[in-house]
Amino acid sequence: MAGLDGSFDATLMTGYHSRAGSDASPLAHTITGRVVYLKINDRYASEFLINAYTAGWLHVPVAFLSGDAGCSRDAIAFLPGLTTVAVMEGTGEATTSLHPALAVERIRSGVSMALKGDVSRCSVPMPQHFATEVRFRSHANAREASYFPGARLLEPHVVQYEADDYFDVLRFFMFGISMTSVERG
Repeated sequence: MAGLDGSFDATLMTGYHSRAGSDASPLAHTITGRVVYLKINDRYASEFLINAYTAGWLHVPVAFLSGDAGCSRDAIAFLPGLTTVAVMEGTGEATTSLHPALAVERIRSGVSMALKGDVSRCSVPMPQHFATEVRFRSHANAREASYFPGARLLEPHVVQYEADDYFDVLRFFMFGISMTSVERG
């Protein structure tokens, strides 16, 4: 999402995968492998959801998503006007994927369809308040993240952070989750 600002007409997201804690893809994770799950306002969060809220914070509609089928299902449940193209389906430790040429063809077609429509139907509903919860694999990572200003340790592996401004949530994700020490056991 680097470089995105309010001058953009729409956001197109490609190559996305299911959230941490999902069984829809062997690539399922959110931000880092240190996270068991991440929730935003009681909704399990994928990187799609995090980035969709980023686009919403900047008043840029999210018109298109491609990635695995699980991520696509979750994204449509969150943003019903979104156009998606699933290019793979996860099963256990494997995926069934479209041939790359067919995936490119379907992505191009999906993007074209999404942009021909009314992209304002894909405006992200922004809550007035954000309550996040992160369950780490390691209690040491959770304790470390709990030192982020305003964060608190709920359980040995769970950290909570709340804010009204989504940019503060992004700051917590960057410095409270991404920057925690390397994985521990």
